[in-house]
Amino acid sequence: MYIPGFVGRTLLSLGAMLYCSTALSSDLSIRLSGLEQIKGEVLVVVYDSATGMKNHQAFKTDIKAVTEKNMLIHFTDVPEGEYAVMVYQDLDGNKKLNRNLIGIPNEPYGFSNNPSLMGPPRFEQLRFQQTKLGQVLNISLN
Repeated sequence: MYIPGFVGRTLLSLGAMLYCSTALSSDLSIRLSGLEQIKGEVLVVVYDSATGMKNHQAFKTDIKAVTEKNMLIHFTDVPEGEYAVMVYQDLDGNKKLNRNLIGIPNEPYGFSNNPSLMGPPRFEQLRFQQTKLGQVLNISLN
C-alpha cells in the first residue's frame, strides 16, 4: 500500500517519539521484607540526587498500609539515572520516624543497597542505577 510522503513521515515521526518516550522511563519496584508487625504504614521515598536527599526533596514518594510482612511498592515513569531509596514503617501513625534519646530509629527502616551504617546515610551509599529495562530492589527493614 502506498502512503503519501507527508503522511508516511508523520507516522514514522510519531512512532519514533512514542518509542523514545517509553524507552527513557521505566518502572521501579521495591520489594520490602522485615516488616515485623502488620500495623501502620510504610513510607517509601525515592531521591534522584544527593542535593535532593540532603534537602528532603523527594523525586517520588508512596505511603501504603502494611497488609503483610513482605510488600511490593511500584513506581512508574522513573527515567534512567542514579537514585537512592529510604523506607520506614510508621507504627504509631505520627508520619515520622521515631528515634530514641540518642537519635537511633526505633521504628523499622531500610535503604537501597541495604548498607550497614553508623550515622545517617549518604546518597553515595544508597545510590543505584535505574536502567531503561526497569529495576526490582530488595530492601530489608531493620
